[in-house]
Amino acid sequence: MKELFGSIGDPVWIMQPITTIARGKTVHIGKGTYINSGLSLVDDYEIYIDENCLLATNVTICTTGHPVHPQLRPNGEIYSFPVKIGNNVWIGAGAIILPGVTIGDNAVIGAGSVVTKDIPANGVAFGNP
Repeated sequence: MKELFGSIGDPVWIMQPITTIARGKTVHIGKGTYINSGLSLVDDYEIYIDENCLLATNVTICTTGHPVHPQLRPNGEIYSFPVKIGNNVWIGAGAIILPGVTIGDNAVIGAGSVVTKDIPANGVAFGNP
């Protein structure tokens, strides 16, 4: 795992399979983190997962998107912003974390949620916009 990721704590548990788009070198995972199976990382830019986090099955963390303006999409334009996940965060099954989001320490993200905006420390967020 040390060869796959930009940095990784010890111990870290990652259940297979895991998908990385940009080979994982932009991903930083803190010690004590447990990642269940099916994690997808659109890691064109930096992803920081701090210590003692729990990620349930089939979580997607995405740093990159495409423009809303239809004339820009055919040319392949993209945008990328870092994603930062604080310490002791629990992310439920099937959650999607979108570009530029910061999730504060001790927050909980409900299963199936789509996170489009920052979540404060100790916050609980669930649902779709």
